[in-house]
Amino acid sequence: MTSPAPTPFVPEEYVADDLVEQLHTFHHAGTDDFDFSNADYRTSVGGFWVATVMIGMLFMIFMWFFSCCSKCACFREKCSCCFGHCYGKLGNCVLAGLFILALVVLMGSYFARGQFLEAAEEVGVQVGVMKGIFQELDTAVDEFVTQDESYSYWIDQATCDPLSLYDDVVISYMSDDQLAEINAIDPQTELSTYLTVFSDAVTMMVDFELADMVEQLETGQVFIESSLPDYITIGIGLVTAMFGVIAILGVVSSFTTCKYDDCLLVFIGSFTLMLTIVLVGLEIATSVAIADFCYADPAEATLSLAEYSGLAGGSLDLVEFFTTCEGENPFYPFLANVTTGFQMLNATAISVGNQGICDDTSMTKIAAESIASQTTLADIGTSVMCGRMNQIFTALFHEVFCDNFLWGVYMCWVVHISAGFLIWAAFIGFPCAKEAPVEGGAKTHASSDEGVEMK
Repeated sequence: MTSPAPTPFVPEEYVADDLVEQLHTFHHAGTDDFDFSNADYRTSVGGFWVATVMIGMLFMIFMWFFSCCSKCACFREKCSCCFGHCYGKLGNCVLAGLFILALVVLMGSYFARGQFLEAAEEVGVQVGVMKGIFQELDTAVDEFVTQDESYSYWIDQATCDPLSLYDDVVISYMSDDQLAEINAIDPQTELSTYLTVFSDAVTMMVDFELADMVEQLETGQVFIESSLPDYITIGIGLVTAMFGVIAILGVVSSFTTCKYDDCLLVFIGSFTLMLTIVLVGLEIATSVAIADFCYADPAEATLSLAEYSGLAGGSLDLVEFFTTCEGENPFYPFLANVTTGFQMLNATAISVGNQGICDDTSMTKIAAESIASQTTLADIGTSVMCGRMNQIFTALFHEVFCDNFLWGVYMCWVVHISAGFLIWAAFIGFPCAKEAPVEGGAKTHASSDEGVEMK
């Protein structure tokens, strides 16, 4: 009774969540089909950064223009709805509240930190799994190297005599030409020819330097699991600290009459807001690009990126196979050549050994080594099965890149926009609370800051 054929591995299908669909529907200046080889798509993604910076700078220009105009009594007189009602202690309290609220809102970025840390943890796990696969491959290659040396040793040690096939009577009737033809048969040369096929394949596997890959993956795993969380915390902490400085200066400036802290606040605040605008632009463009990538299907999008990066044909075949599990495994033809090499070694060794042409000890050793090669080959075949590699791909892209990481980037720009807008609103309200209203026309009025007159 024949055993049923193994069921082909079917990759998990990716289903876009609401966030992916929402970000993908953002208006693109060009095409919204993910394809980094398409200049139109790269322009459309870059357009999100450009648009964000332009809109942000318009808000900044308005803020600076409003602050400058607030120094003019005529402007304050025309805008009495602002300057007439916000001046004094109440306005100062509102300003302080806006600065504090902005800092509180920014604390929401630590929810994004949680998403990033979950993503880093999962990436560390999958890198560890990948490291384990490469360790298996490296061990198998080491075994092949040992077997190659063993084959070579026993072929060299073999004692072969083609005339042993014939008894003395038959040999005595042979002509010199017949004897020369029989003696020209060299089983060791034939065995060495088959060994060359095996040895060349082993050399190619050694050239992959799998041990170095294992070491690099181990280093990457340690970095992702140990150092990366610290860098994420530091990055978010720095942004929070900048807003914290503005909030403290804002609260202090709200209740003091000194002009120097006002100037320092405006300078640091403007610089921080401009940095925030650039950062938000990058965050929005990144989140939209990730959403487009995921919406297009991670497998297809990954292949598109691989083609854009200019991967060689063999590497591109590996990417296509391990992301889709369709077609022939690119490793299998290579493994088939290895199989042919040691199988021919085994068949020839058994044949010449049974016929007594070569000594039984050497041929038995070669045949036994071929069984070990068969086991090693099976181990490699298991390691490079599409199912194992595709599960790593699915975990990294479906569960990390298109989920935790995307949510982290999305939450960052939502929080940064919200906190930045509150700071901007505070700066707009700052002159209203600090500049005295005009009464009875344009004439000199004392401001809330002692020693300063507003014309």
